[in-house]
Amino acid sequence: MFFYEKVDWIGVANFLSAYFGNGGIIIAGFLRFISIWILSPIIFFLIYIVPILVLILIISRLKGDINAKRFLKFLSGSQE
Repeated sequence: MFFYEKVDWIGVANFLSAYFGNGGIIIAGFLRFISIWILSPIIFFLIYIVPILVLILIISRLKGDINAKRFLKFLSGSQE
């Protein structure tokens, strides 16, 4: 569940309409549009995609270290 579902958008529109009149309703709709189409994918990316990418990078780095150790062991064995 994304945060835009937790916001009382009618309350936001009522609050903004007290200051801006009918423009407050338009501003509240625009804020909801921004929260759904722009902020939610960014939050989804930060919560789910970034940790997965970091995990992949850590695993590939460890595999690289293991392969380097095997390669160095192979080189030291071939020099004897």
